[in-house]
Amino acid sequence: MRFTLFGFAEGVLGQRTHGPWAVLRDGVVLDASISARKRGVGPGVSATAAKALLPELEFEEEPVSSPPVMEWLWRRLWAISPWLETCGETAFWLQIPGTQPPFREVRQLLLDVERAFHGEQRVRVGLAESPFLARALVEWGRWERVPQARCFRIGRQLWLVSPGLANGPLGRPDVRTGAAADGRWAKPLPIRALWTLAEDKREALERLGIFRLGQLERVPATRLRRHFGKEALEWFRWLEPTTGGIRVNYPRPQHGRSWQAVLGEEAALEQRWEIVQSLIRDLTATLEQAMCGALRARLEWESDAGEGRYERAVQRPLHTPEAWLAAVEPGMNACRGRILRRLAVYAEELRPLQTVQTSWLDCRGMAWEQTRRKRSLERWMEQINRRYPRMLQWGIKPTFREQRLQALHRALEEAAPQRN
Repeated sequence: MRFTLFGFAEGVLGQRTHGPWAVLRDGVVLDASISARKRGVGPGVSATAAKALLPELEFEEEPVSSPPVMEWLWRRLWAISPWLETCGETAFWLQIPGTQPPFREVRQLLLDVERAFHGEQRVRVGLAESPFLARALVEWGRWERVPQARCFRIGRQLWLVSPGLANGPLGRPDVRTGAAADGRWAKPLPIRALWTLAEDKREALERLGIFRLGQLERVPATRLRRHFGKEALEWFRWLEPTTGGIRVNYPRPQHGRSWQAVLGEEAALEQRWEIVQSLIRDLTATLEQAMCGALRARLEWESDAGEGRYERAVQRPLHTPEAWLAAVEPGMNACRGRILRRLAVYAEELRPLQTVQTSWLDCRGMAWEQTRRKRSLERWMEQINRRYPRMLQWGIKPTFREQRLQALHRALEEAAPQRN
């Protein structure tokens, strides 16, 4: 059996270690310190509302790379079990195999986190029988107390244990049988805490009088389908949430190229541009063969002035030498010293590249390449037809009778010259 630990970190995206602060993304709070969260400033709050709630609040921009403390946490979790799925920059699932719940391992993990995190950082974790139940435990605990679940506080860290695993004391754990062990304890889960649904759907369910997950059992499938479409039929599988696994994505796949100088034959620092261009050409050729690009570029160097590192996250996958050189240029400018001993370029968070159809335009005797981009109406049609096949189409489609009449007319027109 594999027990699942879900958790997310708070206050890890900012640089400050004291006082209330918040990290913004497009004018909305993405992360906040513990002291700011206690005053009502949390993810999803606009910057204006956050400042009104807490005038002394300080704002920071979203970091371009993963915080070092989260990289430490990923490595610490991976040392416990290789079944690790990172979710965004701050959340994770970890599955730990065994015959008994891993209470000692989780407690030691939280003790290590307590020593590694500063006073404005913490993690919330939930230990349960499956990935769905583990996250349901944590999301539920943010709204109200989970019935029959056990809550522990290790320093600043918060730990919830599901009712199915909290039967015996921590020293002698005993897995429950019956209703608690099969996940039925999650049926009173509030709809407002059901993270798998969009906010508008959660509000629509509450308007229909459905406030708890277990109340879905009493709703006819035809009614849910009428209000929410076919996708609502999949909501019933949340009533049996003990099955399912995670998608292991750590360690993250990466490609890299490095240059190491021979002892006594170091290169001058001015040659770093030639070296990095050679490394990038080799790296992009490998990415092209794999038909993928990278959403994160990492540059590492070592000179007589010391070691350095630069990371950059991008919205579109990097796959051309020009794009790669532009991505690592700030890091190259930050390299100091007189001689260069080592230089390396890494491609992380790989994504497959999608093919794009191109057309050629003849403009005054010159051929110009034009990328065909789908119009918004075409994208809407694709999304609707994917959900409801062959419901929309371009133009007017003739019926079978009209097609048959057209075929008869063509046959008569072809036979008329032969009779003459």
